[in-house]
Amino acid sequence: MKREVFKRMLNELNTIDDIPRVKKEFDLSEEVLVSILSHKIARDATRRFYQIKHRAKDLLKDWLKGESLMHIAGRFDFPPVLMAKIILEEHGLSRVKCNKYLRNPNSVNNTRLCKELHQVIERDITYSPNANTMQAKYGRMVEDAVKDWLDGHSIEYQQEKDIKEKYPKTPDFLLKKPLKIDGDDIHWIECKASFGDEVEMKRNYRRQLLPYKELFGDGMVVYWYGYIEDAPHDEDILIATQEFFTTSCA
Repeated sequence: MKREVFKRMLNELNTIDDIPRVKKEFDLSEEVLVSILSHKIARDATRRFYQIKHRAKDLLKDWLKGESLMHIAGRFDFPPVLMAKIILEEHGLSRVKCNKYLRNPNSVNNTRLCKELHQVIERDITYSPNANTMQAKYGRMVEDAVKDWLDGHSIEYQQEKDIKEKYPKTPDFLLKKPLKIDGDDIHWIECKASFGDEVEMKRNYRRQLLPYKELFGDGMVVYWYGYIEDAPHDEDILIATQEFFTTSCA
């Protein structure tokens, strides 16, 4: 996806209710849009978290007067699960207890709170236990797909679990012999079950990809749901999407 198209699309994508319309307008899959929207929500929440938390006493008062957790979150355009945590912790619940209730709202011995926790979990695609479970599932799916591709092409490798004790930073797959793609030698592959926007690409490069390059040589990062094609990037590190692993040959 080109940068200008991404910017236009991102301006129109603000809540999960926007997904069907944006999906149709930009001809993108729901999985791609959920990934992009999750990044947008997470960054905004990180930026404003302490501003919201600073108002915890007033937020709790509003909830105790009858305003729902979901309505309060919507009023501040803030992730519902994070808002619920801020209010309930201000109400005296421990973080452990809050997380327990969010994992299993039916364990809450309070009809109103049980109902409202179900609501915030259903609407939060970034911070809910369901969202965390799905992200972990997608992560395993992408690694399994890349593993199957490597096995299908008889390419030998070590996985992160096999080498994490040997190196300070470890990619998902360290190839035993370089794989030549378009004339470049690829020594490792890192998998991302997400869309690579510019912020994500820069962060991943700084924290992971550059250290891998320094340790093992050139490699490949997989942004399963696509990336900003005209974003600046290190040309020694190839960028691939799911199409590479369904249409290409070694």
